[in-house]
Amino acid sequence: MLTDRDGYDAWETRAIATLDRDDVDADAALARLGNATRHLGDWRPGGAPLREAVNRAFDVASNGESHEDRPANAAVDRRRVRLALGTIPPAAAVPRSTARLADAAAELPAWWAEFDRPVRAYLAARLFGNWIAYHGPGLHAVVEYLRVALALVKADAGRPRAGATSSPWQIVTEAVRNADLVLVHLCDLKLLARRLE
Repeated sequence: MLTDRDGYDAWETRAIATLDRDDVDADAALARLGNATRHLGDWRPGGAPLREAVNRAFDVASNGESHEDRPANAAVDRRRVRLALGTIPPAAAVPRSTARLADAAAELPAWWAEFDRPVRAYLAARLFGNWIAYHGPGLHAVVEYLRVALALVKADAGRPRAGATSSPWQIVTEAVRNADLVLVHLCDLKLLARRLE
């Protein structure tokens, strides 16, 4: 769905607020965001303003009244990682650890849940500072972009590390940096936006 400025502002504000909630993890927050965005697809000009429709859709999704969009599983996350890596031009210098993310088992360590808040903050930053909204076909592409970002972080955090002496904080920090490397610097954003359709 395409929006006007006021509608997008309302959607972005509510989406960031959803990612800021401590009663849901990152996957559940993105599921709620997906539910709210899906409900907005029914909105048509001429009725209630889009801003009101956005707030109503998020209120329904936040109250748990819509469960159409379940959190991702490992197979779906691997597909999203391959999707992002598949948009990197062949001539790009991709670090070996990043290139191997497509095959990462994404078995998250036991400590993963302790870092959910910083991961949600990263997703909020990717939401606020994304270009998919300009290249993609609508709001659902932005939601899928965030799911790809989360899948990249999880795959990197869960990948085997030789001589694993890094602290969990260092691993999550590296995973976020590597996700940003792929999404901001390596991938062809226009191609990724088309594939997110």
